[in-house]
Amino acid sequence: DHVSEVVEGLEIGAYEFTDFRAEETPVIGSVELLVSGKELKQVSAAVGEGSLVGQAVNYTRQIGNQPGNVVTPEVLAKRALEAARKYGLKATVFDAPKLRAGGFNGILAV
Repeated sequence: DHVSEVVEGLEIGAYEFTDFRAEETPVIGSVELLVSGKELKQVSAAVGEGSLVGQAVNYTRQIGNQPGNVVTPEVLAKRALEAARKYGLKATVFDAPKLRAGGFNGILAV
């Protein structure tokens, strides 16, 4: 019942921000789940879902852990558009004039 949550936890738990480290740390090579044949289709779907959510969380963490001079607003917008394209989603990026016109002054003040 909780396969997707377990897989998501494994993905998130394995995340390490290593961009500024000189040495590599060991990673988990694989995890095995034992299931009956009648549950295989359901478990496979849950593994896929949990893995996708965990990878998305880690992608977001990777961006958030980088300094502002690396992930500028332009870089962040580009990454958002790339992710949307990759997964067939629609994304809209607002530049400063659009933010002003929309009354998003809190974002502009940062």
